[in-house]
Amino acid sequence: MGYDNSYGHFIVIEDGSGNYHWYCHLSHIYVVEGQWVDRNDHIAEMGASGNVTGRHLHYEIRDNSNLYGHVLDVADYMGIPNQVGTYNSNNYPVYRSHVQDVGDQDFVVAYNVSGTTGEAKRVEAIQIMSDEIEYRVHLQDKGWTGWVRGGTYIGTTGESRRLEAIEIRSSRTIVAQAHVQDIGWQNEQIGNDIEIGTTGQSLRLEAFRFRFA
Repeated sequence: MGYDNSYGHFIVIEDGSGNYHWYCHLSHIYVVEGQWVDRNDHIAEMGASGNVTGRHLHYEIRDNSNLYGHVLDVADYMGIPNQVGTYNSNNYPVYRSHVQDVGDQDFVVAYNVSGTTGEAKRVEAIQIMSDEIEYRVHLQDKGWTGWVRGGTYIGTTGESRRLEAIEIRSSRTIVAQAHVQDIGWQNEQIGNDIEIGTTGQSLRLEAFRFRFA
């Protein structure tokens, strides 16, 4: 964080994957350097500091080459269209996983990967923030859970149980894919009621991603 003649008062947050998120032209900053912040934390107020003509937030993402690395396309990063228009957050479901030895991951949006690949870690629970979607999971030694919706956490934590499959259904068409132990990324599943992962094979689901078609 600091002050720049062009960017004004700014904050830079490293997201855990090495990418840097810049929040610029701020009027007030409520965090200090080195502080851990979470998704819902109030970090600053939008302002008009620096070289601007009006009050707004300048947001950009730079890659992990260094703090001033290459600028990434925010739309691609978030999985939203890069075009002028009005978008409802319900079009881009937000979801996260509880992962072995990691705990709760940060939320991601449409078709970004939740979980891990190449680390041999099981997903143990998931949460999907959308009222348009019902979902259930298949758990080690327990089988299918009941259906939930609207951001309900489902699965187990602290029991060392692997999540083996996810079923998602909606009135809207869904595209989903799972990364499974010893298999890798499965083929995409598309439909209104789809199942990803495996059952009856004792294989851990390691990551998943999905979006509305």
